[in-house]
Amino acid sequence: MSSGPGDRQRLHDELVRYWELVERHLAVAKEADLAQGRPAMAVVAVGLHHAYQAFESLLEKVEASLGLPARAGGAWHEAILDAAAHEIPDRRPAIIPSEALLEWHAVRKFRHFFRHGSVAVEFEPRELAIVVGHLERAVTLSATSVRALLAALA
Repeated sequence: MSSGPGDRQRLHDELVRYWELVERHLAVAKEADLAQGRPAMAVVAVGLHHAYQAFESLLEKVEASLGLPARAGGAWHEAILDAAAHEIPDRRPAIIPSEALLEWHAVRKFRHFFRHGSVAVEFEPRELAIVVGHLERAVTLSATSVRALLAALA
């Protein structure tokens, strides 16, 4: 992936930080009591946004370390996620299992809505809980593969 041992260690450390952020933001989103109203819903929404952003940053960093061109265009967010579920022969294994892909896409769609939606939109506790469930399943399904990638870099 990277050229020297120092580069490899820096990449490892950065990817570990991103994955820890994913897990930390998931924990925050799960702990919030959505019945407490708007402040709790805001905590959950921000946590979902940050968790997915950290995961997408991990994917971007892996691709950059392989010397792959930076993603561009209107569908790059979908494309980088889809690519993560597939091996690049002689370069890297799949970063996530294919069964996690739909879960990650559900969180990605929420993150897109959160970033680009109207400020007048009110969150629904039930809908937020569904997205938290998607994130929890995505992390659970992906943890082994992501940790194997991190171990390979260590």
